[in-house]
Amino acid sequence: MNIYKTEIKEEYIFDEDGSILDEDLNYHIYESSDKNYGKFLELAAHMKNISVEVFAMKQYESDMRKKRVVLENKQKRIKEYIKTSMESLDIKKIKGAEFDISLRKSKPSVHVDNAYQLPGEFIARTEVIPDKNKIAQALAKGEEVRGASLIESNTLVVK
Repeated sequence: MNIYKTEIKEEYIFDEDGSILDEDLNYHIYESSDKNYGKFLELAAHMKNISVEVFAMKQYESDMRKKRVVLENKQKRIKEYIKTSMESLDIKKIKGAEFDISLRKSKPSVHVDNAYQLPGEFIARTEVIPDKNKIAQALAKGEEVRGASLIESNTLVVK
């Protein structure tokens, strides 16, 4: 759904992977005597249309994820109900017309009481997550932080 007026024909401007095909755009704009920025405005309008579609898709994904989680939880509760009922009634197998239900012993699973007490050889992965807010505050105060630096860049704003 396009809510912003744009004359862009997507197949002429964008490659299959979404990259812009018009590599001479900057040259044409720079060399133009009247500095007509219409193409930039059309691209910005196209970008706004895409952002509306992306927002709608994210909302749909979020709604579907919530519905999926509800169904998965319902499935787990039903499975646990059947399992505990069969265990309490000492039923090992139930034969049905469409499928069979049975209890079987599973191999023992590991329960970790406290991961911080485990020897290092039993730790599969440790993850270092930098606190970028603290790093930015320290660097802004003029403190030296080894392995980090502040980088300034531009952000495109389309209102």
